[in-house]
Amino acid sequence: MKEKFNKVLIICYFFPPVAAGGVFRVLKFAKYLKNFGWEPTIITANPVGSWVTDYTLLKQISCDVHSTTSFHPVGVYRSFKDRHPNCPKFLLKLMWFCLEFLPDIFMVPDTRMGWIPFALFKGYKLNQEKSFDLILTNSPPHSTHAIGFLLSKITKLPWVVDFKDGWVEDPFRKKRNSLREYIEKKMEDFIVTNCDHIVTVSNPLKKYFSTISSKHITLVHNGFDEEDFTNTCREKSDGFTIGYFGSIFGDRDPTYFLQALENFANKNKYIKIRVLFVGPIIKEIFDCFKNFTGYEINTVKYVPHSDCIRLMYNCDALLTLVGQDNRNSSVLTGKIFEYLRCGLPIISLCPQNGALWKLLGNFNRIYKCPPTNVNEIENAINKASTDHEHTNLKLLQESLVAYQRKHLTGILAKIMDSCVSVNHK
Repeated sequence: MKEKFNKVLIICYFFPPVAAGGVFRVLKFAKYLKNFGWEPTIITANPVGSWVTDYTLLKQISCDVHSTTSFHPVGVYRSFKDRHPNCPKFLLKLMWFCLEFLPDIFMVPDTRMGWIPFALFKGYKLNQEKSFDLILTNSPPHSTHAIGFLLSKITKLPWVVDFKDGWVEDPFRKKRNSLREYIEKKMEDFIVTNCDHIVTVSNPLKKYFSTISSKHITLVHNGFDEEDFTNTCREKSDGFTIGYFGSIFGDRDPTYFLQALENFANKNKYIKIRVLFVGPIIKEIFDCFKNFTGYEINTVKYVPHSDCIRLMYNCDALLTLVGQDNRNSSVLTGKIFEYLRCGLPIISLCPQNGALWKLLGNFNRIYKCPPTNVNEIENAINKASTDHEHTNLKLLQESLVAYQRKHLTGILAKIMDSCVSVNHK
């Protein structure tokens, strides 16, 4: 007898084959929801101007994925620029003004809002075919939630919003003029007061949303997928390698860490020291790497996720970078849970008493320090370099059960069950 599943329509702008770090949250939900009685269908946008794609990620799921077109002028400009590196500068400047500068001003709340009519139409048609039980929208981009709101009004279905980052409180969000700030704040208030349930990734964000909405709010962390670590094994190291996995932009500034490592290297010339950066790096930071000569710096723009896990597992220590901005107190970098699963020493540059600082206080072999204190960072590097404690894999796995993607998907499924139950009363 065929098992009966509830049906959820998940609307998310970023989804594989786009391979940026933020896609893994919804990808793993889609992978495991059937274990908890839910059959997902995904609506996403065709990747335009995406810096990297990885079609192998789609092999992890068996659900329907529907990609629609979108009006995204910034993506058109960036795609054109990548495909025509020898384009005359005056033409690129004109295109930048028309397709990036102006849309950034006039498209509110973000330049992906041009996806709304396409995704709304697709969602309506799919609901006629499949009769969904619930709608789940994931952001950023936060304009995605407008699709959920409109579709829930048309279909009368319960609607859950998932914030994997903050909105107005996002530390990486560009500061706007007072009118734009007011409009976006009102938009944020409208979304969180009109949905049926709010899901978010950190306690500070949960606390923030509770100040502007009386709706139920549940913390569902990012996490790691145990299946990603099935075939990992450590290889012998001939030195000391520190790995950083993720993007470097905004106030994720590694220069204080690099200076501290230079100081450490000058005092420990007998150690072969390497730093591995995996992920995109803004030009200003990349150019400063030449100023540090006491150790080897290797950079990789992108590797498939399975290779990323292998590289991570074969470092000797791992690095996190979270800037000093007060809004960073809510940031829990997505990679931190995979870092923890590796069982390696972690050097964490993050705001004191922020979400990341507090989370890491629950684990061993963690060396936390303020992001700009070179002396404390050097001390953390020194401790990590001598931390050769063997990780008890069984104990490690037991301590991290709460952060496994399958377990976290179960929490989301219970939220969805409760929303459907209330809707049917």
